[in-house]
Amino acid sequence: MKKPIAILVISAALISAATAWALSRPVQAPAPNPLAGCPSVELTWLLQPVTKEERAATLHETRVPIADLETQCDQRAWLKAIATRITSPGNGETEKMMLWAGFLQDALFHSCNAPLDEQGQAVYSPIWMLWHRGVQCGQSARLFVDGMTSIGMKARLIQLHNHVSAEAWADGRWHFIETDALNDGDQIRRPDGSIPSASEIMADKGVLTGATAMEELAQYPICTNLGTITFESAFQKYKYPGDALETPYVIKKTATLEQERNHYFGWNYYEKCRLDDNGCSN
Repeated sequence: MKKPIAILVISAALISAATAWALSRPVQAPAPNPLAGCPSVELTWLLQPVTKEERAATLHETRVPIADLETQCDQRAWLKAIATRITSPGNGETEKMMLWAGFLQDALFHSCNAPLDEQGQAVYSPIWMLWHRGVQCGQSARLFVDGMTSIGMKARLIQLHNHVSAEAWADGRWHFIETDALNDGDQIRRPDGSIPSASEIMADKGVLTGATAMEELAQYPICTNLGTITFESAFQKYKYPGDALETPYVIKKTATLEQERNHYFGWNYYEKCRLDDNGCSN
């Protein structure tokens, strides 16, 4: 008749021991949310077509208060979440590259004036650019590079003559990618459909035949203050005053993750290098 009591005593002892073991373990705090303080990554506002009024608003010079560009959001984590969503349907690097480039062509439009901060410097905040959508070449190209690098792909900013574009490394080679002067998924292509690099375009400018820059401005004739570029002029060699390099060359971001938290998203930390220099990419 004493066995049940013994079993109860043993069970109580086991429960007590298990409870003591559980209490002795360090309490693990929940993992921090990397997107805390960030806008939604659902991008619902980008599903709406750009209005004539939005385009016309950029006829006036935009001076963004620096306070509006400062954020507690980890913009690299936010951009990675967006770029991952956009590129996840892609099979392989080239498809992912094209999905991201096509997304930016659709999401952004060429503004009549480049948005600047209150100090007169270009705005490079990913959040601001995707929220307001009206940007110019150096801004959309930086957003392309930052999106590619956020998902682990190499990319780099390309300075041309009076134009800025980008390249992405996909499936073993560089591809010249245009997110501003071309739209609707267009890129400069060879007759076989492949996308050349900037170096390859410089070596054979015949690939530029038929590539018309800035058709968006003709489609939406609002930016009466702008001239239009041609790819032939953009790919002319040119040395800017004070530069040691001729175009095309690379503007390589050198910012650390901590430095990227400033309102320039780290693009005030950079170096210039030649297309064929070792390590000349992000």
